[in-house]
Amino acid sequence: MKKIILIILLLNFLSLTVHSKIHKVFDTKSKKYISDQQMQAGLPDDGIIILGEFHNDKLIQLAQAQIIKEKTLLTQNEGNITLHWEFLNYTDQAKIDIEYEKSLNHQITAEDLVINTAGKNNISYAPLLSELKDISGNIMGANLPRAIKQDVVKYGI
Repeated sequence: MKKIILIILLLNFLSLTVHSKIHKVFDTKSKKYISDQQMQAGLPDDGIIILGEFHNDKLIQLAQAQIIKEKTLLTQNEGNITLHWEFLNYTDQAKIDIEYEKSLNHQITAEDLVINTAGKNNISYAPLLSELKDISGNIMGANLPRAIKQDVVKYGI
């Protein structure tokens, strides 16, 4: 069974300019613009895909949701996608799981899920979590709380 792990991090991996749908994709390897179809064809069927972004930009988050949806349809990976999200702390995974289960059971909306886990200031990410729910994906916190990060910096891993 194929598995895709999506990690949403602030990295300059792909530069996207969007207007409710992906408009342009800049391939940093070839240093030229490519089509959405070329980008999708270049993504692995399984493994890790890292989506770089400007934070809290609704159009970019809609484009990311589109990438998740299209990749799932192309690879038939429904239920085998895990979104690792940098705004969520790994140490809060139990709470994240409870809130995501509520979302899967239609007890809360994707917007509520974002507010309850990542805060209202990250509401532009609701389309990603809505798409994740639609494909029966999973969500994991990919960050550490500041206090733990400070200990890692001070004492090492």
